[in-house]
Formats: sequence, C-alpha cells, structure tokens
Amino acid sequence: MKKIELTLGIAIIYLFTGALGWAEEAPKNPEKTAPPAVSVPEETFSGNLDTVWENLVEVLKSYDFPVANSDKPAGTLNTVTRRYFKILSAKFPPVEHDYRDSYSIKVIPAESSTKVQIQRKFETYDNNTKNWVVGDPAKEKTGLTVESIFEALRLRLAQTKNP
Repeated sequence: MKKIELTLGIAIIYLFTGALGWAEEAPKNPEKTAPPAVSVPEETFSGNLDTVWENLVEVLKSYDFPVANSDKPAGTLNTVTRRYFKILSAKFPPVEHDYRDSYSIKVIPAESSTKVQIQRKFETYDNNTKNWVVGDPAKEKTGLTVESIFEALRLRLAQTKNP
C-alpha cells in the first residue's frame, strides 16, 4: 500500500512541476535548429557535358523557356521567368489565376555521365496582397514539371545517340 502511495505521490509531483513549467522543455531558440534540407530533383544521364548541355538548352527552348543566363564552365543555367494564367471558371466573371515559373539548373559532369539538378521556382499572384507568393505546383496542377523536363531530355538524348 505504501508503495502505491509513493508512486502516486511521485506522479503528482511530476505533473505539478510540469504544469508550473519546472519540467525540462525543448529549446525555444529556432535559430539553432537547422531547417529541413530541401531536396533538389536530379537525374544522371549518359553522355558528356557538351552533349547534355546542348540538348538541355534545346529542351528548354522547345517549352518556351529560353536561357536567361548561363555559365557552362561552372555548370549553371537559369531560365527566363515565364508568366501565364489559368481560367478556373467559365461563369461570369471568370476566375483567373496568374502564375510564373523559372528554373535554376546545375549540370555536373562525371567520367562517363552528367548529373542534372533542376530547381523550379513556382509562384502564384495573390490578388489580396498584390504580391507574388511561393506556390505549390502539385496543388495547382499547372506549368511545366521538372519530371517533364527530365523526360524530354532523356528522349532527346536517346534520339541523339540513335539518329
């Protein structure tokens, strides 16, 4: 009986100290906690830097995303920002959403292959705040996906090898 009372007493003290804030808490300083690592989609292609680079530029042009700036020795390439819209309602007045996309691409050569990393910047226009805000392209289901660029590059490289 005394053992139960002792256990119950310890539990009550523990709960009481936790309620008063005496119990140990998680650190409240968000600056010391690292943000989650953002995964950049990447794919490795057989072929040298020149072949992959040239085909990648052509793929981007075919999707109407011309290159804004590039540095081939550094392996970096950025597209122009492309703005477009989508009408979501056929009723009057129509509901229109404005979007814009751009891509930052890193091309990394290896011995017999080339790695391509593509980071998409997708934004939607917020009519309430009159600002562009980061959007979720998967939720909006619009624009050119990174997977589509990889697929087009894969097909183009296959055609280059087998004309």
